Amino acid sequence: MFRRRQKEHLIKTANVLAILGLVTVALAVCIAIALVLSYVTPGLPTVLITVLAGCMFAGLWFVLPLRRR
Repeated sequence: MFRRRQKEHLIKTANVLAILGLVTVALAVCIAIALVLSYVTPGLPTVLITVLAGCMFAGLWFVLPLRRR
């Protein structure tokens, strides 16, 4: 693979798949938070806390690393 000069393609593909995996995990956690909170405190608090959790994931996993570049 490395002698065929495919290293760059491999790294880009792995990066895209890792980002898609992070997005999937963040969505699953946010949906789980929304599901649990909908039984505990239905209504506006559920939506606000779920959106806050989604913003935290986006900020810590995507915005912060892009700012460090």
